[in-house]
Amino acid sequence: MSAKPYGCKDRAWKPGYWVKEREYSSDGRFTHVDKFIKHGMTTECRYDLSLSDPRCEGCRDRGSGEEFYGKDTSSGTK
Repeated sequence: MSAKPYGCKDRAWKPGYWVKEREYSSDGRFTHVDKFIKHGMTTECRYDLSLSDPRCEGCRDRGSGEEFYGKDTSSGTK
């Protein structure tokens, strides 16, 4: 039996999300308008132990954290 994968396994990222924002008029009143907030964070894995963690088994992003941080996976150091 394999370990239960993390919630990030093969996650599909959305380009962003919509929020309501106040738009003020010159008299101080406001209305709500829709504003799109673009997803600006990385969508790649940044977990630096993904190659040795059994919960990451089979994930498409496995190993990208080690690559990002420049880890030598044979010794587990930089």
